Amino acid sequence: MEKDAKQLIDKYVNGLCTPEEAAVVERWYYNTDEQVEIDENRIDEIGERIWKEIPLGNSPVKKYRLWPRLVAAAAILIVGGVYLIQQYGGFGTPSANVYVNDIAPGKNKAVLTLDNGRTIDLSDAKKGLVIDTRGLTYEDGSAVAQQNEQVAGLKQLNLSTPRGGTYQVVLPDGSKVWLNASSTLSFPASFEKAESRRVELVGEAYFEITKLNSLASKAHVPFVVVSKGQEVEVLGTHFDVNCYEDESTVRTTLLEGSVKVSSAAHKSALLKPNQQSVLSTSDLTVKEIDADEVASWKDGYFRFNDESLVSIMQKVSRWYDVNVIYTDDQLKTETYAALTTRFANVSKLLDKLEQIGSAKFKIEGRTITISKK
Repeated sequence: MEKDAKQLIDKYVNGLCTPEEAAVVERWYYNTDEQVEIDENRIDEIGERIWKEIPLGNSPVKKYRLWPRLVAAAAILIVGGVYLIQQYGGFGTPSANVYVNDIAPGKNKAVLTLDNGRTIDLSDAKKGLVIDTRGLTYEDGSAVAQQNEQVAGLKQLNLSTPRGGTYQVVLPDGSKVWLNASSTLSFPASFEKAESRRVELVGEAYFEITKLNSLASKAHVPFVVVSKGQEVEVLGTHFDVNCYEDESTVRTTLLEGSVKVSSAAHKSALLKPNQQSVLSTSDLTVKEIDADEVASWKDGYFRFNDESLVSIMQKVSRWYDVNVIYTDDQLKTETYAALTTRFANVSKLLDKLEQIGSAKFKIEGRTITISKK
């Protein structure tokens, strides 16, 4: 295990980690309390690698704020077979805040609703759900229920995550979907005879769509995501759709391939990678964006770049299942740049935000109160 961990560190420094492996590095950081001396050269190497990976824009202030926490998050060393961490101090003023209460992060949590009304609480010990000719199984092949459901007798399925929950599903055509907190995906139990693969989304999901041809006509079977006021038609591609009911816009972000976004008002846009369509009540617009930043939640990160506090806390609210109260509305528009894991207690994130901004945070039960310093 020690050898594997050292290899992972080397991969991280050399930029060879997958997003999942990089997320493991951050989880180690936030779940280990021991501290040791770490070779300064190693810190420099890791810090230099992270610096190259994060697009920070032209503002020296944002670079100044972002640097220390990223270096600290990557400072991992194996000593005596135990994972040990040294958290190096940043350039900012350390927070003096001590959180009496704390809130654990979200986890794998979802409910599957069958078309006969039956609900199944999915295991939080499993990574995801698979729907194929075997029936409803987990990714390791184990049955979802004691008596495995037969897909042949089902027509429509609903997968729902609560606040503080996330889940993955492999659809009948082999496409993969990651469902964010407080989201619902509705989809057919089979695409075998369908002219199009239509699913409905409320909330946020990341899609990796496989190409599928009709057995009868050999024609391509399009994949369509129906959400609030729009449809996204897909060929074979990776993309993210954010369509929460409590937000005023619907955002579709393309990472790979191509998608066509069509609004109920008969406006449409063809997206290229690193473009995002924004659907409002009056218009459908397209802008250039860092798509990896948008989809970072799927890989276990909170990644903010010039993001307002109100937007950040909206994500925090869903993932940690908390309520947020502002004593000063001016704080809502303050912007932050940060990269941190989603798998730490909420106090870790709040402490970092408090170090670099003018807001201070108080946790009471499942409520976070934000006030000016």
